[in-house]
Amino acid sequence: MTSKTSRRDFLKVSGGLVAGAAVAGCVAPVAPTAGDMADSGPSSERVALRFLNKWGSGVRRELMNGFLDNWAEQNPDIGIIFEPVADFDRRMPILVAAGEWGDIMLFFDLQLGAFHEIAADLTPYFEASGTPFPGQEGSELIRIPDHVGFEPGKVKAVPFQLNIVMTGINKDLFKEAGVPMPWEHDHNGDKWWDWHDYREAACAINDLGEDIIGSNFSSGNIEQDGMVNWSVANGGQLIDVENKKGSWDTPEFIEGQQFAVDMICQDGCMLNVDDYQGLGQALGIYPWAAGVQGIASRGSGYWVSRSEADLTQVAWVRSPNTGESAGLGSMHFHIVTTQSQHPAEAFEFITYLANFENQKNIALTGTAEPVNAGVWQDTDYQATWGSPEAVEAYLDALDSFIFTPQLPGVLEWFGEIKILWGDVLRCEVSVEEQVAIVDQKTNEILAAHA
Repeated sequence: MTSKTSRRDFLKVSGGLVAGAAVAGCVAPVAPTAGDMADSGPSSERVALRFLNKWGSGVRRELMNGFLDNWAEQNPDIGIIFEPVADFDRRMPILVAAGEWGDIMLFFDLQLGAFHEIAADLTPYFEASGTPFPGQEGSELIRIPDHVGFEPGKVKAVPFQLNIVMTGINKDLFKEAGVPMPWEHDHNGDKWWDWHDYREAACAINDLGEDIIGSNFSSGNIEQDGMVNWSVANGGQLIDVENKKGSWDTPEFIEGQQFAVDMICQDGCMLNVDDYQGLGQALGIYPWAAGVQGIASRGSGYWVSRSEADLTQVAWVRSPNTGESAGLGSMHFHIVTTQSQHPAEAFEFITYLANFENQKNIALTGTAEPVNAGVWQDTDYQATWGSPEAVEAYLDALDSFIFTPQLPGVLEWFGEIKILWGDVLRCEVSVEEQVAIVDQKTNEILAAHA
């Protein structure tokens, strides 16, 4: 009779395997191919997979321990050597450069753009297991960025966690200002607010007192109240992905940005990024949670239950021209590296982490939004969102979020653009002048990484 070994027991007896995995950089990369799939199921011999992930502390570590324990019970022949990586976003590129890839690694979507070459093509494993690609009909997993891995028609990652930036409001301040709630409108049958409704509410709330702010422009991640909802929802683009060029110098993009910038520079009812961060530091707390902000670009559910103010998430504001909204989503993926000698087993493990049960556990703790589509419809999960309006807002966001363009060089572009656009938000340069400069810089960066 074969006894099952727990995850922790396996870690105790496999110390030598860690050292062996550490020299994986000396092993010639082995990428899976369709020809490898004939007998690609887990082998009868015990294998060990080196797993690098950032879930190494707090609630996330507790969740991961549970995932690993259950896996060990179900798969005694596939051991997992879990290595949590501290200071994850800085350390992972260093580990990649040093050849410390392991079998399975976690990357966020933009970071994967820089390191997609170490990600094995998982298409054969999806096909062999009869699993639809994420987002396709019949898949349990929600959609992922186009061209993830930069090979159209191939999938080189399995999603693990989603982060959607939600808009939030302070209902108390809306009532005090006497303006309609974001869901109390009617735009051709759509009850949610548009730009003009947003501006009316922000300015009315801003007039309530010197210690109250209407709203804030956010470009910490070039997100919904920054570039995406104002301009992309209006028909503009962040980057012309097909031609790998800047695409800000267009009427649609300029109109969206001009509307938001006028709220800063003319109306004074939207704080720019610098002033908003300064206010937060002075208060010692997020202004929305402190009850002094009417509309927040980051309406985190964390604060809804922890603030004394009556807060809720709401749907993203619509462009009055298109009727569309667009907010930012970012996603973390697990990849199987091209150095892995056990890609089939690694694929099995990372799809296990994305299953309904595990993703529901993640969702209920509030550590991230789930990547399993079924969890979004789960009543237990929806009950954590609070008000009925928040439930509608979350589901609306799931339908209309976008990813920042996934191209080599986009991380560098990200940083450069935030600096350039800061001049506009300080009312020092016009939108019309700066979009041409932004497009030129975009072209230079993308060409350098072509």
